[in-house]
Amino acid sequence: MNNLRNFGFFLLLPLFTLYAQNREFKVEKRFINLPVQNQLNTQHLQVLVGDTIYREFDIQLAESDPDFWVPLDMKDYQGKSVTIKAEKPSKKGLDLIYQSEQIAGYDSLYTERLRPQIHFTSQRGWINDPNGLVYNNGEYHLYYQHNPFGWSWGNMHWGNAVSKDLVHWKELPTALYPPTYQDMAFSGSAVIDTQNTSGFSSNDTPPLVVAFTSTGRGECIVYSLDNGRTFKEYANNPVLKHQGRDPKIFWYAPDKHWVMVVYNELPTTDKEGKESHIKSFQIHTSIDLKNWEYQSEILDFYECPELFELPIDDNPKNSKWVMYGADGQYFIGDFNGKIFTPQTPKYQYKTGNAYASQTYNNTPDGKRIQMSWGNGIESKGMPFNQLMLFPTELKLRTTDEGVRMFPKPIDAINALHKDKHMWENVILSNNKPLSTNVALDVMHLIAEFNVDSNANFGMDINGFNIDYNAKEQKLNDVEVKPINGKLKLEIIVDRTSIEIFANDGRAYIVKPHIAKTNNLHVNAYSNAKEEGTRLNKFAIYEMKSIWE
Repeated sequence: MNNLRNFGFFLLLPLFTLYAQNREFKVEKRFINLPVQNQLNTQHLQVLVGDTIYREFDIQLAESDPDFWVPLDMKDYQGKSVTIKAEKPSKKGLDLIYQSEQIAGYDSLYTERLRPQIHFTSQRGWINDPNGLVYNNGEYHLYYQHNPFGWSWGNMHWGNAVSKDLVHWKELPTALYPPTYQDMAFSGSAVIDTQNTSGFSSNDTPPLVVAFTSTGRGECIVYSLDNGRTFKEYANNPVLKHQGRDPKIFWYAPDKHWVMVVYNELPTTDKEGKESHIKSFQIHTSIDLKNWEYQSEILDFYECPELFELPIDDNPKNSKWVMYGADGQYFIGDFNGKIFTPQTPKYQYKTGNAYASQTYNNTPDGKRIQMSWGNGIESKGMPFNQLMLFPTELKLRTTDEGVRMFPKPIDAINALHKDKHMWENVILSNNKPLSTNVALDVMHLIAEFNVDSNANFGMDINGFNIDYNAKEQKLNDVEVKPINGKLKLEIIVDRTSIEIFANDGRAYIVKPHIAKTNNLHVNAYSNAKEEGTRLNKFAIYEMKSIWE
């Protein structure tokens, strides 16, 4: 009977305990470097300091010839005994792990073949949604969804970077870790609680407060008293529990309360018994960031909510509110602190590989600055993946179709300019293109065309065609009407992406593109046969790296 009882207990042991292999050593250097091989299945890894789990995550642990290495920062555990447990028999993978004072590949950091040079990327691993965008004490904070242990989505942490100018970034240690294994730290936002309504500060330092989705609990808040370097969790989390995620919080000054806009979904069944979800943005309010009260709901939005006020045509006496979702669909309307009232149909302000945009709170100049994830813009063969698109300033402007939202690259892009190549008053025709002899994979281009015929015209940039169909008034199948008979293009080209802003942001198109290094070129063309198409101005700027 005892043997059977013991056998039964043995069967109930977690498989991780039964089959795991261990490697033990003393921490002598700052980083433990873990080998990753992308084609392998992921496995569960535990890192214990003494008997306490320090980190727990999934990883494609290489058996040989790693594709790249990912670091585990052990700076606070020097001299401690560490045990690494692999879920599957993986002695070869465990044997490859080594310690160093710098991350593996440090000597080539930011100079890798497909490392974007004017867009933010993390040193290692996957990134997606920008999170916690806030300005404080001279720094713009960029937190972001991050898998520090793999090239693909998973293990959602909050990565951490700061900038003085929104262009040059310094990556900091991870800000938020998954609360427990498989309870991930999903998207959210940040504010500066200048009046200490939360009571989190006991001195004159306003707390930096973050709201994020803990996938195992709900909407949670954490706070920092050291300018966003480290965070302490609120003891009574979660502050909101529902079927949703992605809290965006901000201060509503007229009524002196906080607002949380959060994505929500409720299961529903149609008449035929088909199951689906009712998707919406819910609005909640609070006076202390801890206790939230439901106020209202807007249907038919999906993920990553935003709600903010913008002046129309830069007139501070005439403003409207904008609500948008992750895909770039937006309403223009009014907001009274509790209820958003749309006054327009839904519009679309971005097209292509831009997703999960978020805007900065507390900007020093009051500008509405947006960061977006370059969704699906990959860097295959690299130790990092995905990027943040170039920061844009959002404005409401009056058009012949009504008020619309325009994104445009922030002015700080000009600080990256190096040499300039310039052409003016060039006539393009079907047998007379412009070949610039510029061969770059990173550049900033500004062009203005006359649209005075039904000719197709545009540019070929490293094999990517930007084509305007004047008859249909479409730019790469996106409707763009000329303004005073002209089409203005602003284009940001990096090693893996192309961002196109037409007519100062009336259309915003984002696409992945990796140029062949032996075929770098910029040409302008038109299929006009007689009078041709006039290229009024065309400037190409060589660019400094943001990592310099």
